[in-house]
Amino acid sequence: MSKLNRNLQGSLGSQQLRVRGSFTTKLGGDEIECKNQKKYWTDSPAQENADLILALGARFDDRVTGYIPKFAPQARLAAHEGRGGIVHFGISPKNINKVVEATIPVVGDCAESLELLLPYTIPMHRPEWLAQIQAWKDQYPFRAFNQSGFIERLSDAVDHTKERTVITTGVGQPQMWAAQHFRWRYPRTMITYGGLGTMGYGLPAAIGAKVALPEALVIDIDGDASLNMTISELLTASQFGIDVKVVLLNNKIKWLLNTSGPALLEVKVAPKALSLPMVPSGRGLDEIQFYDE
Repeated sequence: MSKLNRNLQGSLGSQQLRVRGSFTTKLGGDEIECKNQKKYWTDSPAQENADLILALGARFDDRVTGYIPKFAPQARLAAHEGRGGIVHFGISPKNINKVVEATIPVVGDCAESLELLLPYTIPMHRPEWLAQIQAWKDQYPFRAFNQSGFIERLSDAVDHTKERTVITTGVGQPQMWAAQHFRWRYPRTMITYGGLGTMGYGLPAAIGAKVALPEALVIDIDGDASLNMTISELLTASQFGIDVKVVLLNNKIKWLLNTSGPALLEVKVAPKALSLPMVPSGRGLDEIQFYDE
């Protein structure tokens, strides 16, 4: 702890950063509202316009940063002027400055580092910044589209068992739609492949989750191409009585959830439905593409 304390104090020195942080929610407020979906695009302009970004254990994946030279221009400017920047907390030194140059690197356990950071914080009254955040939320609400409402209905159907419901996903649209439209409440209840595009991931992951958590309701939200890579694993599930559910992107959800044994539901979607929102290659976070009205 003493070494970490010296590291943090050495990094921060006597700086007191009076900045507009990139927080897009209010603790105890909109983030706990079950039906609140007004966080669709807000984090991107917040990151692009914030004077200070606190990155906790971040890898700065390209899905987070977009085109690196265009990432966080206001924070970079603030760093140049000595009034803000990017503070990167990470337990592994090799990840610091690997992708994005940190104004202040803090190496160590995030929980301990944040506790040591508390004496440096200064309460601020910032109505203009919070008003701007709310304006972005109102301007870019989280919209349903085409058949994506099915995910929301599935979320409603299992709402009473969210604490023991695990969702796995296939590649592409299933992952995007599940992450956007299924309302999460508990940690480690969404198992997905990240940004690796591992075709066929959903069903084997669901089987593994069910074996590890036999009392949980495990649902694989999958697509036809991804599922076809590992659909033979349905035989494994059937042979060993592994009670997983597969939703293949009728509305007959309850019979699926209540069926004993592995089950599959196909949900037809628009042939050219897009996996949005997304930041095109070579673009900044403020150039994100999303669904039109």
